Amino acid sequence: MFIGCFLKREWFFFFKFGSKSECDRISLGGPWLFDGRFIILKRWTESIDLERDLLSSKPVWVRFPSLHLKFWTQKVISMVASFIGKPLYLDNATASREKIAYAKMFC
Repeated sequence: MFIGCFLKREWFFFFKFGSKSECDRISLGGPWLFDGRFIILKRWTESIDLERDLLSSKPVWVRFPSLHLKFWTQKVISMVASFIGKPLYLDNATASREKIAYAKMFC
């Protein structure tokens, strides 16, 4: 159960959950959007430093146009995406093969 959201300073929010399982579901799920924009969630630690802990990179959607259907698996798409960055999420339309003009992965 979600308990609350607290603004620490501009663009830094703390979310509190009622259980570890709910926290895990949210932090490991996603991608998440707020006001139509992707947000990045990081677990709080005692050593977190908001000044130092700024992002040095941002995840992006990557398109793979005209990908042959025999390569249209999460394993293969993830392997190709790993040359760009860390594969995070496969697009729902790609996973279900709804749109086959291109494959899309969040890296």
